[in-house]
Amino acid sequence: MTARSGQIAALFIQAGASTATTGEVCTQVGATAEYYIAARAKAWWDPAKTFTVYDGVTVVTPLWVDWAAGMVTLPAVASGAVTVDCAYFTPEALGGVYGWSLDVKANTYDVTTFPNALNDPVIWKSYMLGLREWSGQAERHFFYGCASVTMDCTLDNSDLIWTLKEWGTPGNLRSVEYLGGTDQTLEVSYNAGTKKFTVQCATTGTTITTTAAQIKAHVEADAVLNALVSLSYPAGKTGAAVVNAKAATLMTGGRDASSDFANIGDKILFRFYLNTTAGAEEILSAVGHLIGVPLDVKLDAIQEANLSFQGEGRVKYHAYPIT
Repeated sequence: MTARSGQIAALFIQAGASTATTGEVCTQVGATAEYYIAARAKAWWDPAKTFTVYDGVTVVTPLWVDWAAGMVTLPAVASGAVTVDCAYFTPEALGGVYGWSLDVKANTYDVTTFPNALNDPVIWKSYMLGLREWSGQAERHFFYGCASVTMDCTLDNSDLIWTLKEWGTPGNLRSVEYLGGTDQTLEVSYNAGTKKFTVQCATTGTTITTTAAQIKAHVEADAVLNALVSLSYPAGKTGAAVVNAKAATLMTGGRDASSDFANIGDKILFRFYLNTTAGAEEILSAVGHLIGVPLDVKLDAIQEANLSFQGEGRVKYHAYPIT
């Protein structure tokens, strides 16, 4: 039967190997025995690596671990602070889908016990629930093929996302750097030889005065730069704060078409959105695999074709932020 359906969902792949971390603080969901990792950027856990949950200093064996949502269900409400030692994947955007549906299935087995004596009253059949699984499909989909990098600066509202306008793996050779200096003016340039975007920040003395918004406006006003790259802010940010010097950072996520997608073997992180109203996001998180990816997939347009996915493990309902 169809468990859920919705309009939009996001797909992510692993950006490299998982990263180990210890002592991560977890927050309780209401008054339940369910807890989620507070650092939500670390919410996609690696089940193949060491995973330990603590109630204070006591190791606790959870009843269930939701690897795709960064959540655990304990046998009882903890008496101390809940922390986890885990390894997490950094998600890298793969694409998205429109018009999705999920099917949750369960095998059933006949476990009827027949009486030994003849002519006993007829008994009712008995069944037991077997293994569960989920699968789904989407009516339309798109993939990200353009390399990008988030220049993560110190102050809030100072981050910028740099995204190439041309898709393909060569984009992963591009980089972005922010320079300081003494009594400089704002300049942005691209060197085709080094494949580097260089932002010379404005400074008063040696103090940087350039904001993220000023860099964005400068690039958009330059016809050559604007044809190469687009700049945006992370969700909820304004770009009003001053940036700081940053070493050259490579872009990631550039992909080529055709068999590159048909041969995706890594597990996919699915975020199925049930409610996208600001402040009330409802999400189904799950891990699975893409199946039926067209060999001639395009990276620059929405595909009016079905895309199917096969789940591994269970689907977890939660809110974001989790409450």
